[in-house]
Amino acid sequence: MAIVFWAMPVQAQSVLTSDPQAGVTGHIVVVSGVTDPLTYLANPDGSLNFPLAGFSPGPYTFVVYAIGNGGWRSGPSAPLDATKPASVLNVRIE
Repeated sequence: MAIVFWAMPVQAQSVLTSDPQAGVTGHIVVVSGVTDPLTYLANPDGSLNFPLAGFSPGPYTFVVYAIGNGGWRSGPSAPLDATKPASVLNVRIE
């Protein structure tokens, strides 16, 4: 399973977003500098919209695990190193 991320503005905030993933019902997001992993429900198409509004501008590393129907968990995504800018950007990362 490949998880592709890009940063995009949604309602004037930065968001980490993944491509749709069939059978995915949620995501576990591990963020550098954050002690506990964060769990988010997937969008109906299995994609992730992870809001960065609560994060200060600066560099972060993100690793995501997909959670599927029946509770299975994928292996980790490749780490994504990204810097949250002080203002909203529209940048796609593949």
